[in-house]
Amino acid sequence: MARKLKWRHDLHNIMKHVENSKTETWRRVDLEIAFNVSRPAAQRIMRAIGNIDNIGGTHAISRDSVITYLEHLIEAEDPTKAHLWRLQNLEPAPRHRKIQGAVPNDLHSVMVSSLPPNIVLKRGGIEVTGNDFKHVMENLLILARVLQNDTETAAQLIDPPKNRTPSIDYELMTMFNDLRAREAAYQAAQTEKQKA
Repeated sequence: MARKLKWRHDLHNIMKHVENSKTETWRRVDLEIAFNVSRPAAQRIMRAIGNIDNIGGTHAISRDSVITYLEHLIEAEDPTKAHLWRLQNLEPAPRHRKIQGAVPNDLHSVMVSSLPPNIVLKRGGIEVTGNDFKHVMENLLILARVLQNDTETAAQLIDPPKNRTPSIDYELMTMFNDLRAREAAYQAAQTEKQKA
């Protein structure tokens, strides 16, 4: 028989702590503090919560996911069984894998103008293609380097054109209106002369 969760009687206090927290992205160490548990116990809690993101090799979960997990346990007849069920039935945490591939030395100072044809920057998007997964990943690394080296040019290609309303000086607009009125008067006078 599984051991009862030590903190099962503190669920309401833990919930208050989480709800009052300003932390939106929770790591293992945050769970250690909130649940007053050891590192391995916090890792199991994180797995039971689910919806784990791998951010730069560090597992993290949202505050909303922690609250949902706590609500589930509070409503359960047996919080320990509910916790174990979640551990057995939720997806495992994503594994951090280093992408193999590197930016070639001659491309460390690459700019938008020298991008290979399989990396296309266009209005509202970017298209990266390759022969296989490794080739696409290498192209993404090159793209990341370009975005770092030549940000302004990339932004000009990707961003939609700004709607610019021409700012016409009031005096200039008055002058054009006056010219139109004079031209209309001249045309009217010419028409009258021809009739006479």
